[in-house]
Amino acid sequence: VFNFLILGLSGNTGVAAYGILANIALVLVSVFTGIGQGIQPVVSRYAGENGRQQRDRLRRYALCASLLLALLAYGLIGIFAVPIAELFNRDHTPILTSIASEGMRIYFVSLFFSGINIVAAAFLSSADCPKQAFAVSILRGFVLIIPVAWILSVLFGLTGIWMAVPVTEAIVCALAVIFLFRKNM
Repeated sequence: VFNFLILGLSGNTGVAAYGILANIALVLVSVFTGIGQGIQPVVSRYAGENGRQQRDRLRRYALCASLLLALLAYGLIGIFAVPIAELFNRDHTPILTSIASEGMRIYFVSLFFSGINIVAAAFLSSADCPKQAFAVSILRGFVLIIPVAWILSVLFGLTGIWMAVPVTEAIVCALAVIFLFRKNM
């Protein structure tokens, strides 16, 4: 979907810029996935009412860790967006560096939300809340991203495409937080 929208808006340079962001995002999201996978066995171990305090503490640690890593990653990307884009720009095309670095600063706002969403899905799955975990996963990965990307690309062009992931992740994050902090959790 993104490649199609980007190709329609800015040709091969837009696709190349998105490729840069996608490669970086893959690495950063893997860190959040690692946090989520790391907490799963421990959350499962403390199932039931007796383990509520341990689950709450683990949830807090995992969410704080993901937010701190998001802050660190976003800070580095914000400061070093141009040099990072140039690392992937073997032809040293100025327009590619410009599009990719601007895109990074918008697109990677999503880190703050995606970290919470990934940890939430893992936590909910381990805490015997599979419906909520599935909702978080399917909404962020498929159901919302397509219409949001289309609407924002129509409204804002290439900037709208960069905004699609952060907007989708923010919407899902609101739902994930509700699921995570329900009273009977």
